[in-house]
Amino acid sequence: MCEDQQWSQDVIKAGFKTAYEPSSVVIHSHNYSLKKTFQRYFDSAISLSEIINKNFRIFRKIGLTYMKKEFNYIIKNELTLLPYLTAQNASKILGALLGFYQEKIPIILKKRFSMHSYYWQIK
Repeated sequence: MCEDQQWSQDVIKAGFKTAYEPSSVVIHSHNYSLKKTFQRYFDSAISLSEIINKNFRIFRKIGLTYMKKEFNYIIKNELTLLPYLTAQNASKILGALLGFYQEKIPIILKKRFSMHSYYWQIK
């Protein structure tokens, strides 16, 4: 999980730079259920916490900024999706919070919370 963030960090530490290219085109999509969304964010938070050394403020700020823009778009354009968006974002927030503080969670729950339960078999 989060291999692109790890790669970027490694490249920057090696003295190179990364760049945002607004004209590039990327098609990336997941059609996750609320449960899978929770699990994805649980796993992502664990991976990111290892990469960013538990600096959750960065992750929180980026995530909240994105969610705010997403809510504004839905309110203006697709109001009927607001209940689902609210539930989806709650799944993301809960998954990420539990992932960031996973060291306090029993292994049996980590296996259930994770999209990749095999990861916890080697821990």
